[in-house]
Amino acid sequence: MKRVVCIVVVTMLLAGTTTAADEEEDWLTKMEEKLARPVSFNFRESTLTDALSFFRTFAELNIILDSKSAEMSEKRFTLKLDKVRLESGIAWTARLMGLDYAVRDEAVYLARREDMPVDWRGQMQERYRKKVASGQESWLADIEARLGRTIQVEFRNDHLPAVLEYLVTESGLNIVLDYHLLDKTKPIRLQGKMTVRNALKWVTRLARVRYVIRDEVIYVANQEGLRALRLETGESPLPILFRRPVTFHFRNTPIRDALARLGRYAQVKIDLQGLGTDEDLPVTITGEGVEVSRAVRMVMDRTGRDCAISHSGSVIVVKILPKRPPKKAGEPKAGSKQSTP
Repeated sequence: MKRVVCIVVVTMLLAGTTTAADEEEDWLTKMEEKLARPVSFNFRESTLTDALSFFRTFAELNIILDSKSAEMSEKRFTLKLDKVRLESGIAWTARLMGLDYAVRDEAVYLARREDMPVDWRGQMQERYRKKVASGQESWLADIEARLGRTIQVEFRNDHLPAVLEYLVTESGLNIVLDYHLLDKTKPIRLQGKMTVRNALKWVTRLARVRYVIRDEVIYVANQEGLRALRLETGESPLPILFRRPVTFHFRNTPIRDALARLGRYAQVKIDLQGLGTDEDLPVTITGEGVEVSRAVRMVMDRTGRDCAISHSGSVIVVKILPKRPPKKAGEPKAGSKQSTP
């Protein structure tokens, strides 16, 4: 009888046990639900304090500003977004303030890039890539559909802010212009019937600016403005998937594992060829916001082995070349002349 009682008690205790993993999954699920809520706002010369207060109240969200960034709290900015996810609003607010953000331990943490732990940035990138790969980022398809709409444009010496406002009205897109360009662009003349995408291409081309799509927003700026926000424009000859930025930290990591992790971070396939089964080639290297194609080259350079890196379809192919045999003592260098007796 005593044995039966003990078994029942132990079973009840085990049934009521909650692991740390369960607790983390629980708060993370709730956090994701809050961050996915649609929100509209119009911050006009608002302070960072005002914006974060709005986000906290809107979703009952814990938002922490790093103490080293406290002086940023009264910095003012302007940002108007309509029907975006709360996370996109936070991401763009942080970006315009020169801050990064991370979702950690039941809170959203904002800090300067140099003050944000490298592994936290890497985890945020991997989180974003997983969402894109799983189709959770449905806004990408929505933007593509809106860019494909056909509209009539009649711009007769109109300035860029007015032109972009017209495109917003006709397409329902969130288009944000770098405030440095509000009164520094030339008048635009463009007439015709075309898709929103082509109209945007022509408008930015005529205004000598560029645009990038990120977090439900089309951001328009010059090269300097894009560089300041660490945004890429998609003008590299490499396909965009090979230019996805990755953050990594490898410490004596076998090359196979290092390349596999880079592939997961960027959601691309990396095919390693020519490495012997008994070779590890451990590497130690750190990179932040590096295009995955360049990251592969950086990692391979640390191995000290010659290799050829190419791109085939959607695959990065890394082929390790055979080791060169060591030169024998007294053997002349290639191209050198030997004197004849």
